[in-house]
Amino acid sequence: MQHGSTKIAIYIIAYAGLCQVITVITLALLTNEELLDITQDDLGAAARLVSGSDGDVRVYERDLADGGLAVAFFNASDEAAEISYTATTRMWGRDVLAQTDLDDDAQIRAVVPAHGTRIFRLL
Repeated sequence: MQHGSTKIAIYIIAYAGLCQVITVITLALLTNEELLDITQDDLGAAARLVSGSDGDVRVYERDLADGGLAVAFFNASDEAAEISYTATTRMWGRDVLAQTDLDDDAQIRAVVPAHGTRIFRLL
């Protein structure tokens, strides 16, 4: 994970003056290896919007080099929203931010807080 360490080090040096206090949540995101693996995936594919193009609740998916898929739920509304996504096939799934395994079900369902995000990795 040398590449990930380098990115974080450069971020810290470049933005140290702007970020005098790093919150626990920010630190957790910056050091979440599962999230870093997705952002640094060798395939380099862009995420595509799969639902919600005209509303506050959106679902994005991104192909990964190992044949897996990253799925992100984004809730831009001022209230919590239940969002779901059905995978065509899935053998394994993980909630990347919570760092927990998902049930062996083709459908992912989550309550996303106002202005919140959930990110999942499927294989």
